[in-house]
Amino acid sequence: MGHGGRRFIEVFYGARTDQALYDIDTLLRLRQAHPWLEVRAVIDGRTKLPDAVREFGPWNEYDAYLSGPPGMIRSGVHALRGVGVPSERKRHDSLDEIAATAG
Repeated sequence: MGHGGRRFIEVFYGARTDQALYDIDTLLRLRQAHPWLEVRAVIDGRTKLPDAVREFGPWNEYDAYLSGPPGMIRSGVHALRGVGVPSERKRHDSLDEIAATAG
């Protein structure tokens, strides 16, 4: 993308239940207001988040930002590696920091 271009953003929002999708209505309103934004709610009992990421790729031109519990980050990093996202394009919460605050 050249200078001044608009980037497309894909948000995969995973939760165990529909009720656990905190503030999903706000994200959906943002999606309606911004054509460059896509929001994909992923409910764990129906689809696993890494499977959803694989399904909607390719992602090799995207930067990836992951946030959540350590297991979700690990599986997300693995899924992104599997669809060709280079390591330098992946960012996530520090697993050491998450473990320290969980204890």
